[in-house]
Amino acid sequence: MHICEQVVTNAKYLEDNGFTQKQLSSLHHLSLQGKEERYSSLIKYFSVNKNLRDRNTDLANRIIFVANQYKLNKGTFSQLIEQALKKWPLT
Repeated sequence: MHICEQVVTNAKYLEDNGFTQKQLSSLHHLSLQGKEERYSSLIKYFSVNKNLRDRNTDLANRIIFVANQYKLNKGTFSQLIEQALKKWPLT
């Protein structure tokens, strides 16, 4: 499965399981500028398979990581966000 498809699938999973828009925004590089990310914008952007640049690849990896770790009961959303941001820091 293409990374963009993985993002869409995992973002929908997170939303369905109570991952808030604020939490989603905290994974996005634009949060450094005080901007918020919406599920609808994220899903629209990643609905087309494309070659991602560094920051969007990192965002994709953060979303996929948080969803997969949550499915495995590896922590709370807050803990998993913290771990994802350590692995793929915001730039």
